Amino acid sequence: MYKLNIYAPIMLLDDEKTYVFYEPAGLNNQNRTLEMMFTADKKELLNILLSKGALNRAELCFLFGEESANKLISYGIIIEGENDESITSRSKAFYEQYGLNDVENTLSKKSVLILGCGGIGTHVAWQMVAMGIGKMKLVDYDTIELSNLNRQILYTKNDIKKYKSKILAENVEKINSCTLIEYENRKIETKDDLKSICTEKKYDLIIKALDTPTKLPLWLDQICKEYKIPYVTGLTFKNEVMIGPSYVYGISSVGWSDLIDVEELGEKIFGTVSSIGIALNFISSEISIEAFKILTGHGELKYTDKIKVCNFIENKSRYITLKKCDATVFRATYSKLILNFILIIFLSIFISYNNWLFIIGFISCFLLPVIIYDKKDTAIKVAGLNSISLQIFLFTFNIETIVQYFLSANLIQSAIFIIVIFVILSICSILSCALANLLRYKDK
Repeated sequence: MYKLNIYAPIMLLDDEKTYVFYEPAGLNNQNRTLEMMFTADKKELLNILLSKGALNRAELCFLFGEESANKLISYGIIIEGENDESITSRSKAFYEQYGLNDVENTLSKKSVLILGCGGIGTHVAWQMVAMGIGKMKLVDYDTIELSNLNRQILYTKNDIKKYKSKILAENVEKINSCTLIEYENRKIETKDDLKSICTEKKYDLIIKALDTPTKLPLWLDQICKEYKIPYVTGLTFKNEVMIGPSYVYGISSVGWSDLIDVEELGEKIFGTVSSIGIALNFISSEISIEAFKILTGHGELKYTDKIKVCNFIENKSRYITLKKCDATVFRATYSKLILNFILIIFLSIFISYNNWLFIIGFISCFLLPVIIYDKKDTAIKVAGLNSISLQIFLFTFNIETIVQYFLSANLIQSAIFIIVIFVILSICSILSCALANLLRYKDK
């Protein structure tokens, strides 16, 4: 039996007599058409086809004529058998029309981990099952609140106080039972918590839809880079949305923590952020498209090595990239470094006139970086540099005395003097670094 392909449009022209049969869009990239008019005795058979009914071969040839019937079949406008009207049927038709014939099978073999079942997680979970993902795990520890319903889909008032991950898993399974759904009610508090979740099974993609704890992006970067797991992410921040970066081993090398210094962010202990459904839907759509490209291998990724910051109300956007991030950090660090060295030079001058002030200079070597810099690694490096600089400045200001000593001393005394200077220089540098580390950063 033969039916009209539901993905092949048919248009009735203004004369209400001429029907134009269109080849399914994209098929063979030819977009062929066939124009026909029908006599009254054929209208009944035509109406059967237009109402999704079926005709046998003889009826089909009577309606269109054998030659036109064969063309319609070859064009894909008429098909033999039933139309696929399953949940993935329109997706499958899309893939076929654009030459992505392997996509449906590829997606059915993929496994995705979604961290967070809130405004982004719920939208993305729906996108994943709707496109026919094979396996999906949902992780969240929170329960549903009434205020969530302005942006978190697939929850209702009847779900309030129930676990998000459990309800979301149940609801997406109702949409597509072919996807194997797992969920876990678990709060991520440490890197080890996150690592155990991300590595317990082999995931083809991680979708980060959580914003707590603050160091979670740093932990995720470290884990994904170590285990070569791709991830996509997005969030809202004040009145803006942030999308990216998309991390894929071998394609990109930059993660969220490479662009945003999470070490300097505090931990939220109270309060929540305002949000609106359309913002979360926008973020989720963008990262779902990135997810599709990563999982199928089709298309060019949009958010590798960068974060897009967008104010969708004012239609303004900007990008955070490693180059801009490094330039900003460099400018800030360079200014602080100049201030640091100016202070060290002044100290050196004072010490050259009052040698007993050397102890003050030594303390300043590790104290100044601790006061000026927030990052542990930077403070330690500058402390060591300060110690070396201070002693070089002191030797420079006392060069005349040192030269006179060398001229009056023998070879052995000169060698001992150089060794002593080197030892003092090394000890002071090591102590400065160690004290800078212990003084303020011992808990980091």
